[in-house]
Amino acid sequence: MARAGGAGAGAAGCHTFFVATAPEGVDLRAAAPDARILVLPGLWPGWEVSLIAPDLIPALGSDEQLAAFPTLGDKPAMAMSNLACSGERDHPLNIRQRESFQTVRPCFEGIESSLSSSSAIYLGPDDHRDLIRPGIAFHGSARLRVPACR
Repeated sequence: MARAGGAGAGAAGCHTFFVATAPEGVDLRAAAPDARILVLPGLWPGWEVSLIAPDLIPALGSDEQLAAFPTLGDKPAMAMSNLACSGERDHPLNIRQRESFQTVRPCFEGIESSLSSSSAIYLGPDDHRDLIRPGIAFHGSARLRVPACR
């Protein structure tokens, strides 16, 4: 994640960023013209124009957003979710969520997917999909009940 106004853009060689709003993405685009910028709230009715002009990518995270995907035309998008209990490796909800996510993936062939935010990164590569989102882990906080990676 980059801070509002683009602070941190390009830090440590990062080329993909997530922002909370389309206006933050516009600000970040000015600071990082070649970066991939994804808007975490995804796509909501009426946002199509504000996302297309600055070449922002909506991170799709709900049934409504997935259904709206065709309105983007050839615009790339990302299907994403967060494991509900990512701090617990074998929690039954994680297993069910992984299975559900895997079931819908073929419906969005060629579109990146992301399932791992900070805590889920430590659960292993099976949950990483195309992109991980370390977010709060950059600041030293990741709620984990699993052993640290070795």
